[in-house]
Amino acid sequence: MLDLSEEIMKRLEETELFRQASCIALYNAIPAKSKRPVFLKNGLKKKKRLLLPLIVGDDLRLLPYNGTDSLKPGIFGIMEPIEQETTVDESEIDLIIVPGVAFDRQLNRMGRGKGYYDRLLSTLQAPKIGICFDFQLQDTVPTESFDKKMDMIITEKRDYQRIIISCITVAPAYSFRLFTNRSRHKVSSLLKTAEVNDTYNI
Repeated sequence: MLDLSEEIMKRLEETELFRQASCIALYNAIPAKSKRPVFLKNGLKKKKRLLLPLIVGDDLRLLPYNGTDSLKPGIFGIMEPIEQETTVDESEIDLIIVPGVAFDRQLNRMGRGKGYYDRLLSTLQAPKIGICFDFQLQDTVPTESFDKKMDMIITEKRDYQRIIISCITVAPAYSFRLFTNRSRHKVSSLLKTAEVNDTYNI
């Protein structure tokens, strides 16, 4: 699984969202699941300011990652930051990398049912990238009204992203949403036939 994680990291690093971000919220792996130290290691190499979640009651608190010595096992055995006075203003977070049990091609996420990330994402304005292995990407997953869609989903084989494009030549002052898979059709080919407010899932 490490090779697949490295491929996901490579794809993540190629995105404009990652390249432009200075402060990135990541996550650590659940024990016995796929390991993701490559994300932390490569993030530090790229001179990014990294944050990891600390479970506090029913919520997640994002704290700076300062190396493995700054971590301790949390209530689920996940390595978490040691609680500290340092806080990070939510406006400083440029990107959040989100885990999930499964995702779908409409950019929906299915979590583990605890609601930690649902509550966290409801307070953050930063772009959200869900990462998973390709077998975790489903046609559809169950959703609730409070669930937050991802802005992008990346697997080791593909990625899906949400793009808002103003269509001046088709209908001034309107826009429509395209969901694109970089490995397939280009956005330009869709503009020739697109109608206002159409949603494309490619």
